[in-house]
Amino acid sequence: MDGSPSRYIARVSVSTGKEVPGPIDPDELLVHAHRDKHLVQVMAQVLASRVIRLTGEEEIVRVGMRKLNRLGSRLAEALGQTTGSSTVERQTKG
Repeated sequence: MDGSPSRYIARVSVSTGKEVPGPIDPDELLVHAHRDKHLVQVMAQVLASRVIRLTGEEEIVRVGMRKLNRLGSRLAEALGQTTGSSTVERQTKG
């Protein structure tokens, strides 16, 4: 089975709006940006986006996300202190 991105998507020139022929390098895909994020961070962004769509209250969701991020940082610090490992804290913070 061919898993090439070019089977499912097309590369389009921003200036002309026309398809650019040739193979697509996976590093050119915007999805690549999500690969470097921690799974919990991606899930939180998806959840926040859905809450904004449901409520229309972007600023309230933004404030709530900041509070959740602070809580997550505190939990990561506590986990690092409990285990005595700064590596655990860094990995937990993502």
